[in-house]
Amino acid sequence: MSGDDGEVWRAEVQGTTLDYPATAPALAPGVEYRWELSALSERGTLLRDETVFRILPLDDATQVRAHLDHIEDAAGGAKTEAARFLAGSYLAGRGLYRDAQENFQALCALTPDAPGPHEALGNVYRAVGLTDLAAAEYQKAQVLAREP
Repeated sequence: MSGDDGEVWRAEVQGTTLDYPATAPALAPGVEYRWELSALSERGTLLRDETVFRILPLDDATQVRAHLDHIEDAAGGAKTEAARFLAGSYLAGRGLYRDAQENFQALCALTPDAPGPHEALGNVYRAVGLTDLAAAEYQKAQVLAREP
């Protein structure tokens, strides 16, 4: 992983998950980081991918939290269908896709027969380049939309 000042840390692992190293410096708010991943496929092919992200500055994070609190209050609580949809939409619009994903996944669990949440989740997956997951969610949405 690298930031504005160069490489932050590097690791080689055998598994499919990696915790942030305790010896690595904390990520700074407002800095853009680039995460690069190289992996060997089962066929021995080298696969590479990368993404860019940044930690919200404290003022921005505080503003987002205040907006989410307002959404939750207006929608009758944080766990309601309306709150999940509105919060997910707001977060996706801000580019906070991981948080949006969590809301849309929760909404899919609350309303498993509704196509809209699956389409919204597919949009989030597409936005971050997870095209296989996006396609699966779009397919679920299409199937549910056709059901009586």
